[in-house]
Amino acid sequence: MNAELSVADLRFAYTRGAEELFDGLTHRFTPGAVTALTGPSGRGKSTLLYVLGLMLTPSAGVVRLGDVDASADSFPTTWRQGSIDYPLRYTFEPGDPFDGVTVEV
Repeated sequence: MNAELSVADLRFAYTRGAEELFDGLTHRFTPGAVTALTGPSGRGKSTLLYVLGLMLTPSAGVVRLGDVDASADSFPTTWRQGSIDYPLRYTFEPGDPFDGVTVEV
């Protein structure tokens, strides 16, 4: 599956009542294209990668893989069972000046 990864109306907060990140972000990550995440420290760049990688659940909005809601409760289980090839690959290496983030979509 070489489906487009996208987010629609994405919001995330680590705890209820905490500041929300992403302010309703809507974006399509086209396969083969490069997207740079830039901004000050602590503004959600790594958090966005965790949400896209399905390690965190958005407080609002959806993460889509093609037409499939990848943020739905049933999707991560299906993906982890190997029946879906999720297109996002990344590596976090703490201590690297750029957090050692490598992303492939």
